Order: sequence, then C-alpha cells, then structure tokens
Amino acid sequence: MKEKLILALKDNDEQYIQALIHEGLRFYPPVWSVSREIVSDVEIDDSLVKKGDIVFVFIYAMHRNADYWVNPDEFNPDRFLGMILAKV
Repeated sequence: MKEKLILALKDNDEQYIQALIHEGLRFYPPVWSVSREIVSDVEIDDSLVKKGDIVFVFIYAMHRNADYWVNPDEFNPDRFLGMILAKV
C-alpha cells in the first residue's frame, strides 16, 4: 500500500489519489451520523415513520456494512478505481 501511494504521488496519478481520498472518507467519515426530520409519512421495513419524526443515519455503520461493501473493514482504495468520481 505504501509503495502504491508513493508511486501515485510521484506520478501525479490523480485517479488513484482521488480513490485514496474517497476510501479514507469511507473508512474514517468526518461525520459519523446525521439526523433528518421526516417530511411525509413513509414505511421502512414494515415500520411507519411519521411526518415530523427525527431519524438518524449512522454513516460510520453504513460504511462498515458488508451488505454494501466487500471487505468493509479493509482499507482498500482500489475499490474506487474505475468509478466516475465527482470533481469538486
């Protein structure tokens, strides 16, 4: 991993550097959870969430969930290579 990073920086490999940043943010999100107020009634997994309720989204837990990520506890920037990443 260290050698790949050094080579990417040396060669100014923007795609790998972006993948590294995305994986870093997935692995260590700067915000671990967010809350939102529900604007209309919605059913989620057979449960009714009513308008005005507050729900929490645990970003850290989603980023470590094997339902969404292969080997979620492994730091692997390669998972983002080949993806179209937004330019900021």
